[in-house]
Amino acid sequence: FEATVKDSTVVEVTAWNLRAFDGATAVADARVSGTADLADGTMDLSTRFTTGGITEFLLRMGLLDKRQLKSVAGGAVTAEVRASSQGAASPVSLRIGIRSRNLRFKPLHKHVMAYDADVRGTVEVNGPRTVVGLNPLALTLKRAAKDAGTMTVWGRWPINASESESTARLVAMNVDCGPVIDLYGGL
Repeated sequence: FEATVKDSTVVEVTAWNLRAFDGATAVADARVSGTADLADGTMDLSTRFTTGGITEFLLRMGLLDKRQLKSVAGGAVTAEVRASSQGAASPVSLRIGIRSRNLRFKPLHKHVMAYDADVRGTVEVNGPRTVVGLNPLALTLKRAAKDAGTMTVWGRWPINASESESTARLVAMNVDCGPVIDLYGGL
């Protein structure tokens, strides 16, 4: 961990590396770097997370139960998020990139489906911190190096009682959602 604090308000993180282990095996790595000014609210922070064993990670995070664990056979995930803001009254923007390689599902006994997935987009919290917007967030799937569909979502959701209007738009093209629906027992 290497960080500097300037004038009691500016935090500059040169590198903060975290590694999670299961015994002697590393199951996940995370890195944070950037700056944040606590006085004026400006920030530019980058985070990178990687895991070569998504099944073990999801299990440890409590996102899979024993039935679901039997349906996820593995895969590697890398996620990058950059948070930035020009000040306390300015929007906070989160640019998101998530890439999964060889994400394997077993919807049926002895039948494995492998996907590569990329998620790209921006999530923004408005200046007054009352609304979250997706501008848009896009998921692209590939199976056996061929396109397996895309899904794009735009939306606006209130996070404060002063806002009440929500909107959402989802466009899915040629996506077989069966394995995920089977995994989580329907929507």
